[in-house]
Amino acid sequence: TGTAQTTSTRAPTARPTSPPVPPATVPSTSASTNPPSGDEGVLTLNFRLFRTFTEPLANQSSNEFKQLSQNVTTELNRVYGNAFGRRYRRSNVARFSRGSSFPRADTVQVETNLIFQNKTVVPNADQAATVLRQSINNSTANLDAVPGSINAENPNTPTTTTISATTSGAMATNKPQEVITFLFPLILVIYSLSTDMKLPHF
Repeated sequence: TGTAQTTSTRAPTARPTSPPVPPATVPSTSASTNPPSGDEGVLTLNFRLFRTFTEPLANQSSNEFKQLSQNVTTELNRVYGNAFGRRYRRSNVARFSRGSSFPRADTVQVETNLIFQNKTVVPNADQAATVLRQSINNSTANLDAVPGSINAENPNTPTTTTISATTSGAMATNKPQEVITFLFPLILVIYSLSTDMKLPHF
């Protein structure tokens, strides 16, 4: 008689399950376009683009405004980030408006803010304007801007020249009035004396 062989079936060993790995968080590549906060430094930068102005560009909620704003801030962030490094933070577009027309070309006026880490690291306004102007002239900035229209200003710089001119103008205006006020009594005295001399005496 043959011996019956029994085959034992072993249950597979359960492997420990590892917790699911959360998907990696990819940082956003789009820079913030928030307006400057109180502790940040800012320069206003204005220039004109060779582009036909359309009414939707005046509306910050329109797709046209958002698209052009993104194009402008992307280039400004690249240009000024290369020029000023970590001192520079971001830019934002304040508004678009109809610009002056050139022969056979319309323009859009662009008003932006260049935002820096704080007020002590804000560069000279003329230097900031020159950076963009040179980038346009050297074709290293992808902005169809009018180089001669580029202008930067520091809104925190006091306008001492304007105050002095206004004060000088007020002083010049008041000077003739002071002279008249001084001379008028003297003129009356002289006139009175001359009148008395001409009267006949009895």
